[in-house]
Amino acid sequence: MKDLYYFEKEKTLIWITGYGSFNNLKDRFEHYSEKADILSKLINRDTNDVCHLFIENSSRFERMNCFYLQGVTEKPEEAMEMCEDWTVSSWIRR
Repeated sequence: MKDLYYFEKEKTLIWITGYGSFNNLKDRFEHYSEKADILSKLINRDTNDVCHLFIENSSRFERMNCFYLQGVTEKPEEAMEMCEDWTVSSWIRR
């Protein structure tokens, strides 16, 4: 899985899914639901646990979508582990 990151210090798993282009609210909802379902199944969590963030200010991820789960105690094999110096917020907004 591409662009999947684990922040052990905060026990948070994030997935940067890129830009989204939607014609209407139904398309946006279906896209968000699909991504939340994929992330939740990766670590056997309920889809309702998945949160979404639209990244407004970032030199690397501006205007991209980010899905995340908090309280993740083990890094999934597919995820890149981020060093302790980074928090989710500081890394995304760098």
